[in-house]
Amino acid sequence: MTRLRQFNQLMRFLKPYRWTFIGAMVATVISVSLNALWPVIMGLAVTEIGKNLAAHVAVNMPYIQFVVVLIIAEALGYQITMFLSNYWMTLAVQKAMRDVRENLADKLNRLPVSYFDAHQQGNLLSRITNDVDAITNALQQSVVQIVTAIIGILTAVLMMVLINPLMAVLSLIMIPASMLISRLIVHYSQPYFDGQQNALGELNGYVQENYTGFTVLKVFGQEEEATTAFKQVNHRLAEQGFKAAFISGLMMPLVGMTANMTYAAMATLGGLYVINGTIALGNLQAFIQYIWQVNQPLSTITQLAGVMQSAGAATERVFEILNAPDQKSLIRPENYRHN
Repeated sequence: MTRLRQFNQLMRFLKPYRWTFIGAMVATVISVSLNALWPVIMGLAVTEIGKNLAAHVAVNMPYIQFVVVLIIAEALGYQITMFLSNYWMTLAVQKAMRDVRENLADKLNRLPVSYFDAHQQGNLLSRITNDVDAITNALQQSVVQIVTAIIGILTAVLMMVLINPLMAVLSLIMIPASMLISRLIVHYSQPYFDGQQNALGELNGYVQENYTGFTVLKVFGQEEEATTAFKQVNHRLAEQGFKAAFISGLMMPLVGMTANMTYAAMATLGGLYVINGTIALGNLQAFIQYIWQVNQPLSTITQLAGVMQSAGAATERVFEILNAPDQKSLIRPENYRHN
């Protein structure tokens, strides 16, 4: 519930730029839809060539040329809409994160001295820099890719059902299997991502305090004690980072394994269908490509899991400052300044 509340607060910073954000989403939907048509268009050419070869006649070049023109038009449309999607998303996110940093600066000026006594200055600095950057990277790079992945899966599944419902149902087993694997991995890796962000903030705080008071350390001969304490914090960060990266890194090979098994099974079954005349050769070629169009978004989501988990931990740390009571009042999200 806390993460959901923080997500809603974060979305309020994007609200002033909602039309730019919506434009990015619309461009994303169009680009994914165009990409979904590519295997079908290619299948038209494969089917036509297969028919010509089977009938021992010359290849129907005018038809093939028409298909090539369709492919070129589809590719141009896809690239243009993807460019617009990334451009508008970057514009909206950068402006929203500018507002977040401005609100953090205003908030720090209103916090009581007791808050700074209870928190390391370097830790607070890490939240304003590293944690905000983590949120920025997640929104700027991951949102479009996740939306693309979800829409890509839906469109690919629809096209697979239209080609052959039975093969589509059998192929879709990999989706719940992949989601189950991802859920288990996220469950075990999220605590380590939280620990990683906290350890990073602690490390920054320790370095900032000790470099500021370096002269005092030299005067009292505390160099060895400071080095030992630094090694402990650094080791904790390395340990949390390794566990987070290792556990989340298990997603991609496990999800890829389910896709490869599905590919092998559908290629075998589809080959038998082509021999029996159940489906056309071009349709089988398109179906196999749609399996990869389902697998690729799933792999993308698993790759972004680490980024999103880091962003989730960073969001919690950032809004811990914004939601802290200050000297005047408890700042409510609806009172945040957005420009």
